[in-house]
Amino acid sequence: MNWGKWIFVSFILFGILIFSLVAISMNQEIDLVSQDYYEQEINYQDKINKMRNVENLEKKPKIEVVDKILSIEFDQNTENQFENGKVMLFSPLSQKEDKIFLIEKDNFPAYSMNLTEFRSGSWIVKLEWKEGTMEYYIESEIEL
Repeated sequence: MNWGKWIFVSFILFGILIFSLVAISMNQEIDLVSQDYYEQEINYQDKINKMRNVENLEKKPKIEVVDKILSIEFDQNTENQFENGKVMLFSPLSQKEDKIFLIEKDNFPAYSMNLTEFRSGSWIVKLEWKEGTMEYYIESEIEL
């Protein structure tokens, strides 16, 4: 048996394996958390300030899911100050599934939405709203 032949064959097989792995990895879809993550990184201090504002609230918004109905309840005492808000449903699996919904003043203090069209699994609810001059941001993980 010739050792040189088997060493050569093993190098060829190793090369084919590496080439196959590179080809497979080049065809994988890569989702970024956000397309504008550089801009978001620059503005991250604003997000931290909004989260601190939530910590200072006497009554934080209550986010819950029952039978695939997402309900968000705000403090009713701030109804006159509420201006607008948005709910972002973030899917850790695919950026294509992410959705943004606006909260108008007439939906305040209780906002609900049907999530039956969303896939089951883990989701992150990102809630951002403005009351008077104060802006708020809170995240909560939910299971559908």
